[in-house]
Amino acid sequence: MFDRVKASFRRRAVSAALGLAVRRTRGELIDMRECWRDIRRYMLCWTGCGADRDAVELVLDRLRRRFPTADAVVVATRVIDPPRLEGVAVELLTERDFNLFGLPGREARRRVRELHADVAVDLSPRFDPLSAYLCLISGAPVKVGFASAGGDSVFNLQIVPEPERTGLERYRVLARYIG
Repeated sequence: MFDRVKASFRRRAVSAALGLAVRRTRGELIDMRECWRDIRRYMLCWTGCGADRDAVELVLDRLRRRFPTADAVVVATRVIDPPRLEGVAVELLTERDFNLFGLPGREARRRVRELHADVAVDLSPRFDPLSAYLCLISGAPVKVGFASAGGDSVFNLQIVPEPERTGLERYRVLARYIG
């Protein structure tokens, strides 16, 4: 019971912080034809909220084919060990990196910003305020996520799979869009 209350409290706190961060950032216009040309690093945000290992590998494979010279980094909030993550940096945020409200602390935010990602992909199948917050603070000009009411102000590219698509099928739509 306590864990559910704590998780609900943290989700609300992160949602409020996300709203504040969105208001603070100035939305920059980007040319969508040009944004895919100069990708040096892409970031996959995997907070463990719904995306499974096969989905992450599917999107990662597509990104690797589309941007073969770009560096890849996965920002994760739990230990991950997909078999095909070799050559991919993993920035693991542990419980110590988060404050009482469930927000990344100053040092964790600095580490995410210093990744200098050109593209941030939120792998949450439904809107996850923490994952959206990490994408936003990364400073990546292109932020990609699944369409949701909460993501309108965060993601400049929202993927809208057909409603009957579930699980891995949703990630196939995302991968197809990427490349």
